[in-house]
Amino acid sequence: MDAEKVYLSAKNKVGVVELSQFISKVIFKEYLECKMLIPYDQGKIVNYFNENAYVKSTSYHDDGTLLTIECRESDYRRYEQFVFIEEY
Repeated sequence: MDAEKVYLSAKNKVGVVELSQFISKVIFKEYLECKMLIPYDQGKIVNYFNENAYVKSTSYHDDGTLLTIECRESDYRRYEQFVFIEEY
């Protein structure tokens, strides 16, 4: 596989994984992974991400709903105030 080509052989079963990775890379090039802590009174935002992002995990805390998501960069910027940065 180079920048724009994937070599595939169904007969030899070669390149299927590379093709899948390439398709994901192209389709989701504007997506990024992050965590967002959404206050309970902003439940519409949780619903929005459930419908428009890939929600990897959801957990509930005193401060709100913590989502680990892959979302569009534009959605990240739109809801950046909810980005959760873990303190070590």
